[in-house]
Amino acid sequence: REAVLNFVDQVEDDLDMLERWNDRPWTAPGYAVATLKHDDRVTIYSRWGDWFAQGTVALVVIILLDWLRRRLLRKKPAPDAAATEGKME
Repeated sequence: REAVLNFVDQVEDDLDMLERWNDRPWTAPGYAVATLKHDDRVTIYSRWGDWFAQGTVALVVIILLDWLRRRLLRKKPAPDAAATEGKME
């Protein structure tokens, strides 16, 4: 019984919505078709933007590789002579 009442309520809501759309069509969902204007100007980014982004990525990779090289190749400090003597005793 409750399911039938819910169905009837839904149908009434849908009919009310259709009536509202008939009275005020601008409130109904839909789409609009328009002609878009095309801008023929060329900007620095449209001409060189991809190169800029790729250059930035390359620079970051170079910086990371340099950091990694310096970290792996750095000389380890020689052990302190006083600390070494204390361990041998």
